[in-house]
Amino acid sequence: MPEIKHNFIKGRMNKDLDERLVPNGEYRDALNIEVSTSEGSNVGSVQNLEGNLLVSSKDQNNNDFLADDTDSTGINRNASSVGSYADQSTKTIFNFIHKASDLVEDGTYGGRVRFTGVRSDVISTYKPTSTNSGITYPLVTDVYETRIAPTVLQAGQSGIIEGVPGIAYRTVNGVTLYAPKGIVPGMKVKLLGPDGFNYWFNQTVVVKSIQLGYSESDTKIITTIPKSGSLYFDAVNRDAGLVFQFTSDRILNFQEGVKEIESNAEGTPSSITPKDTIITGINYVNDILFYTDNLTEPKRIVLDRFLNTDGSYDVHSNVQRHSLWRSGAIEEDR
Repeated sequence: MPEIKHNFIKGRMNKDLDERLVPNGEYRDALNIEVSTSEGSNVGSVQNLEGNLLVSSKDQNNNDFLADDTDSTGINRNASSVGSYADQSTKTIFNFIHKASDLVEDGTYGGRVRFTGVRSDVISTYKPTSTNSGITYPLVTDVYETRIAPTVLQAGQSGIIEGVPGIAYRTVNGVTLYAPKGIVPGMKVKLLGPDGFNYWFNQTVVVKSIQLGYSESDTKIITTIPKSGSLYFDAVNRDAGLVFQFTSDRILNFQEGVKEIESNAEGTPSSITPKDTIITGINYVNDILFYTDNLTEPKRIVLDRFLNTDGSYDVHSNVQRHSLWRSGAIEEDR
């Protein structure tokens, strides 16, 4: 059977005619192709493009990047992607993830559910290692809220919080040091009830420092001391479901938008629709990632400052540890 060849000068798809009758310069169907052109009108070519493929995603430590109920190193199942960008030159996909880590239910007290855990936004990178797998690296992690119910009670207002969850923080001379999970100096502190009431009222209490340890349980949080007579984390308040809430100004500030009902579809499905702070532009140039929401000043992120000095991955980077970076990693145009 003779092979049919055509030049696609017109660049027009014609599905009305049999493929044997399609005029020269047109085509019947196309799948995974790209028409590349030059500035002139008489030069162009059609080339193959790779199609989409569902791949397995592991982090830099070969753990699943999508977390299950017990895994704290990957994103939780309630996370939402609010933007993405694929850079063909480096074969890298950047994913902007809202609530990569989120609070979880932790008991019921007085008819109200208590929440503990870590909330964060993340920018991840994906680079393929083979046809159906690759490495997803949590490049930038912005932890903006943490709630903790310590296992160690306080005897009074000392400004020391012990018995908190720990997380691998960094390695020094081959020794792994741990830090309180989701806590960095400068975060504001509240003593919160299950109903969201702050028992320290309008006091300004902040984290002064964190004490690193050689194990997950060997860490401490040092805060400024609340006013005399203020509540502290004793047995009574523990049994009432109180937690320490730590918050900081958001850096990435991703928003998932609001749910809107689609009235023009059957079953009235709802979808997340970004509102006001939608990411309107993403670009990657010379190892710098740019993005903007068209409202606040554009952000630029110098990628290599979130890696080790030799360019390798930080093995301790995950969605529940605020990123460590060298100075100038995240900037705003002013």
